[in-house]
Amino acid sequence: MMDTLPAVAAKKAATVERRVLEEDTAMGREESVSETASILAFCRFLESAGDDNAGFPPSIPSEHWPHYARIVQKLVQAGELSPALKDRFEGECGKVLLQAFS
Repeated sequence: MMDTLPAVAAKKAATVERRVLEEDTAMGREESVSETASILAFCRFLESAGDDNAGFPPSIPSEHWPHYARIVQKLVQAGELSPALKDRFEGECGKVLLQAFS
């Protein structure tokens, strides 16, 4: 969903999506635990993007990283995220992909 929104709306959409998923999880309505955990982690990353400690837990499946990378790139190009945060994101992505292929 966030990839189809204008960049300025993506961070707010991440907050809304996180809240909905947390409520669904609390009510036992999530469809896929790993999918939900991945989306929640990305939403939390976007919400904490101004924090120097923003990062991803290793639970995000490697196949999700390219999709998230496109969203991060879009947000950096729009000035919604810093290039330094994109560099950290790409570093984390590289670690996860290396582990997946090891």
